[in-house]
Amino acid sequence: PPGTQSALVEITTGPSADIALDHIVLAPNTFQNGFPIAGYISGNWFNVDQAGSGFQIEATNTIDAASGLPIMLAIWFTYTPDGGRNWIYAQGTYDPTIATTTLPAFLSAGGSFPPNIRSSDVTADPWGTLTLTFTDCNNGVANWNSIVPGYGSGSLPIVRLTSIDGAVCP
Repeated sequence: PPGTQSALVEITTGPSADIALDHIVLAPNTFQNGFPIAGYISGNWFNVDQAGSGFQIEATNTIDAASGLPIMLAIWFTYTPDGGRNWIYAQGTYDPTIATTTLPAFLSAGGSFPPNIRSSDVTADPWGTLTLTFTDCNNGVANWNSIVPGYGSGSLPIVRLTSIDGAVCP
């Protein structure tokens, strides 16, 4: 039916390894484990009620050697509990068969504006975790649990603001 997503589940080849077009089977894509995370999630996301704060998310195809899973980066452009500007940086792996990933998050500090930046001055202190869940290509939820006083824990619905050119959502 129109609007129904399908997934290729079977291709049968003929005797010469040519594809037998009468044996291609398409089945409805039900995403049994939720909406799967992949590169098409990459882009900028925000909460429509809280403009001025948002996320840059990149679901990469770089594989973590230890886990065998792809790596995700997320930067939350937000504010400190007392109103200063802040970037919360999260990086970890994601399972491309499910809709949710939890990433360890850090606060960076100590740098200076170029040309005065010295890498040795920059610190990355543990902040907590950032959990991202996607319901489709344009909607998700960001949950956080901070170990830094003043940030607490919470949840925020997010929507897509930008996408990567050429990234196609299923």
